Amino acid sequence: MQRIILLTAILFQTILINLNGQNLLSKYIDISLDSYANPSISQKQDNGYLICSLFGQVDYTQSSSLRDFNLPGDSCNVFILDVNPAGVYSVIMTMAVETADKGILIGGGFDSIYNTPGNVYNIILLKLDSLYNIQWSKIIYHPFANTGIIYSYSKLRDNGYLINNSIRTDSLGNIIWLRRSPLYQPIVLQASNGNLINAGGNEVSKKDSVLNGIWSKKYGNISINSGIRTHNNEYVFCGLVDSSFNHALFFLKIDSSGNILNYKRSDYTNWDSHMDMLQLSDNTYEILAMRNNQVHIVHLDSTGDLKFSGIFNNSQNFINPNKIFQHSDSVFTTFMDYRSPSYNKVSSVLIDVSMNDSSICGFGNDTIPWRNDTLNFLVDTVYNSAIPLDTIIDFNFITYKYKTTIIDYCYLPVSSNEINKNIEIQIFPNPTKNEIHFSTDQVYNNVELVIYDQFGYIKLKRNYREFHSEKLVLNYPPMLYFMTLKSDILNVTRKFVIID
Repeated sequence: MQRIILLTAILFQTILINLNGQNLLSKYIDISLDSYANPSISQKQDNGYLICSLFGQVDYTQSSSLRDFNLPGDSCNVFILDVNPAGVYSVIMTMAVETADKGILIGGGFDSIYNTPGNVYNIILLKLDSLYNIQWSKIIYHPFANTGIIYSYSKLRDNGYLINNSIRTDSLGNIIWLRRSPLYQPIVLQASNGNLINAGGNEVSKKDSVLNGIWSKKYGNISINSGIRTHNNEYVFCGLVDSSFNHALFFLKIDSSGNILNYKRSDYTNWDSHMDMLQLSDNTYEILAMRNNQVHIVHLDSTGDLKFSGIFNNSQNFINPNKIFQHSDSVFTTFMDYRSPSYNKVSSVLIDVSMNDSSICGFGNDTIPWRNDTLNFLVDTVYNSAIPLDTIIDFNFITYKYKTTIIDYCYLPVSSNEINKNIEIQIFPNPTKNEIHFSTDQVYNNVELVIYDQFGYIKLKRNYREFHSEKLVLNYPPMLYFMTLKSDILNVTRKFVIID
């Protein structure tokens, strides 16, 4: 069942936002997303914005929404999408990005169709044209995924995508490779030569285009929350200094080899992890961050020295800064939450703020203490492989069509790292009797037989002193399954399908 509602909403209003005593004329949009919506945002080529979030109640009936804004402007399109296939509890769409053909790719995840225990997730991708018609939809099954949430995504130079630092697709959503991501490094930046910079926690690592490691470095007692690649192919990060500094805000710039160029931090503490940063056209930086339930703007020069800082609003109505974008040379756009004083309701807002020279002084009244500091490497490792070889699995892919959903194809893995690939193993499914007959070309000793469902759960495991053939009655739900046979000289995987 697919439900699509396309609305035109006039949500813009012109207001005066008090920035520490000075009124700046700005565009303000109340997007009316509740705080549980977990929205994500990306900027379009025309400086409009795509916002993807939950829509509905916090239960298993929620759908997802896509909001397509032009800013400044006076309207947006709201696309409510119900992609709950039968038996799926919830769909959480957290990715929205403009494609090369001016369409939109949205993505997210949902849990198991057959209600298997535990957190079993799949990633879903939907491609929309410029009129919001679905062109294609695909499910990606990742055997190593521990979440269905897309927590990071990057559009790459070939118009493909890297999702959760472990799924590489082309522009049509076809899988190029899957990898097991060794670390939680949600920040992914692409170098000019196609290499990737990953960052998370106190670690920054450089990998080639297929995630083989080049170098990895850990930088003291910090926690990286946001990062960008600069116009000079350097890398800048901001985040929190932990432990004894009680969450001070920091600025870190490194070169393409991970060497520290500049490291600065505030003396103010109690900063929150909600933050984002932006490099402006004049090579200065804006950090949008929260401290003591107030949203701050921190403006730094090219080396990280403080130029000015200020508070968005003294009434503590703006909270949880999410993203900051440059809209033009004198205007930047912020995306954050707004707590209504009268209704005590939290919703998301887009604010387009003028930052020309005549208005900059409005931030000067709240200059934060900011100073140089030193940062030592905890680890400085150069290695040939970022991921141990035994955790890299290459896949061939087959397609399997769900008959009862709107989803076109499900991509499922079949191991290609088999030894003895030429061993003949025959599988004869008899769907009318739920009977599967396995037979091998010869007798093998001390064999383990394991059957997995398409979500990676073990359905059956048996050991045989001698194995040549076996007939099993499998009362399993209709889907794709994998059978593996292992012994000292045997390690093969075969697939079969149980149908309705």
